[in-house]
Amino acid sequence: MPEENFVQNTSNEKIAVTHKNKYGFTFDKTARPRPGDYFNHSKYIIQLNESTTLRIKGIGREESISMSVDKKNIADSNILSMNGSISNLEMDAYLKTKALPEITTSSILLHDKTEKTADELGDEKGFLNKALSRDNIEALRGGKPIVIPVRRGKGANPSDREGHWFNVRLSLSDGKINAAIENTIAEANLSGKKVEDIIQGYKKTIIDPIAEIIGYELGKVNYLETKQYGNMGCGITTANNIQKNRSKNPENYLQDADQDMAIVPPKDIGFGIMTDASETYSLNASGNKKSLPGNLFEEALTRADITSVKHKGSRLIKDITSIKPLNDKTKITIEKKHVENICMPKEESVASRTIGLGHP
Repeated sequence: MPEENFVQNTSNEKIAVTHKNKYGFTFDKTARPRPGDYFNHSKYIIQLNESTTLRIKGIGREESISMSVDKKNIADSNILSMNGSISNLEMDAYLKTKALPEITTSSILLHDKTEKTADELGDEKGFLNKALSRDNIEALRGGKPIVIPVRRGKGANPSDREGHWFNVRLSLSDGKINAAIENTIAEANLSGKKVEDIIQGYKKTIIDPIAEIIGYELGKVNYLETKQYGNMGCGITTANNIQKNRSKNPENYLQDADQDMAIVPPKDIGFGIMTDASETYSLNASGNKKSLPGNLFEEALTRADITSVKHKGSRLIKDITSIKPLNDKTKITIEKKHVENICMPKEESVASRTIGLGHP
């Protein structure tokens, strides 16, 4: 099988990658176009350090990751798969090992509905009271922002992993609580909603309950997107986003001006019934620059890092070492021949499986 070697830059590291694909790597738009299923046949081998190797293969956005440390395989069907997510317990344990840029609370669960039972409200209050501890609230009142990892979905057990992950950054200014919601999906581009309408949805179900517990009037609520790559990569990406801290910078916030509006014409849905014309919104050029795509390698490294924390100390791999990707002082013996970070063309859907290394 043809293979190529290259050095891939991620946000903080350089990694050595061997890429294999039965189709090869040289294409021409007319004479030899790249096959539609090209990325589904890609296999990647990443040597993270002297003892840790990752092997990635599978259908785009659903790849599995084989991880070995000192030639011992580490099995984790949830974390080491782009179809797997992370639980509240795993999120908290992982973030505790990191030197985070801002105070980060324990993760919370919010049920994904507007009408909630007394038990569901009790579930949420239990998570919120733990996250918004006296120390964290005092830090916020003292001028230090706090970041809250949020799982919105089902299952109130901390080991549950069903639902959608994102993070909320809170700060206090002029006696009011300001919030920045950092989403991990392309909601501003795919939902058809205005940014302000997206914010109002999160505000009602998430931000208002938080502000009520803290006891301050709510100020400005902002919204940004730093998107996942994997099919179920929202939790993994949230863990990575908290470390990057993009929500601190107002330049990353999406505004209504970052979207264009189009009119959806009336449609005959049968029996002589016509729908009304409606408005739909999608990101324009300025919005797409702010809404950062996901990346296969970034997510694979974060999944490997979470796995190393989760399994460290087990008898099978008690000697696991911290992941230390290549840096400028490390000898890189492979030559960079060919590498591209290809996003899915806008006209293609996730279901087409014609998927590159980025996120639309």
